[in-house]
Amino acid sequence: MLASRLEKEKGERAVFFINNLKAYSSDSVITIRSSGRLHAVCFPASAVLLAEDGWTPSEDEAVFIRTLDADAMIAPENTMTAIIPLIRCSTAEERHMMTITPDDFFSSQRRENCREVPKILRTHDDFLSLFRLYRRIPEMGDSFHEEDDEHNASSFSSRPSPFSAAAVFMGNEAVSGAYISNYDHPNAMISAVATLPEWRGKGFAASVVSALMDISFRENDMKRLSLWYTGDEAGRIYRSLGFRDIGKWIYIRRRK
Repeated sequence: MLASRLEKEKGERAVFFINNLKAYSSDSVITIRSSGRLHAVCFPASAVLLAEDGWTPSEDEAVFIRTLDADAMIAPENTMTAIIPLIRCSTAEERHMMTITPDDFFSSQRRENCREVPKILRTHDDFLSLFRLYRRIPEMGDSFHEEDDEHNASSFSSRPSPFSAAAVFMGNEAVSGAYISNYDHPNAMISAVATLPEWRGKGFAASVVSALMDISFRENDMKRLSLWYTGDEAGRIYRSLGFRDIGKWIYIRRRK
């Protein structure tokens, strides 16, 4: 079992990666690589790096890091602090992880006000609208390309439960949305929470996240959801929905 232990509130401990390696490596998109006390969960263009507490890289582990074929890397703060001097990176960004369980969700009484009810996305056209939204979000950069919209929409519309996605629409245009990634593993994530700049500050993102929690916990019997956030305001909103902070990570983009 590959585990990165993160501090929770009140001194509790949480495990981010709780899946066994066999379950991950059975997915052709994800590979697991290890060197000594360092493990890398490798995706097509990025890698999650996990190490023991107090880890410092050996010479072999330093070589291993330099040879990872990843444009971007993310690791817990103490792990990334040891990694950054070994590689050339163009940006380094703090990212915070939060998590919520059904108990947290059902006991939380606070909700952000939003007059628009999100739509649970089901059809090919629904998902085309979601990816068109993402291409218009400045912070998402080149994450979603126009030429991939049809392929991505077909992939999303054919995914089985407990996958779900939601968006707030104005007319036929999605203006805020998000979806569940890693939906068939215990560390399911609410991913790509995004709102068009001109529609921010209206509670749309909180409404979308609430809709995904509703369907995940009430209908799909999921046991945990996690998400990343980068700004204080986003953290405040997610805490109001019942999420708890569990750790700070550093995300870097590598210079080639």
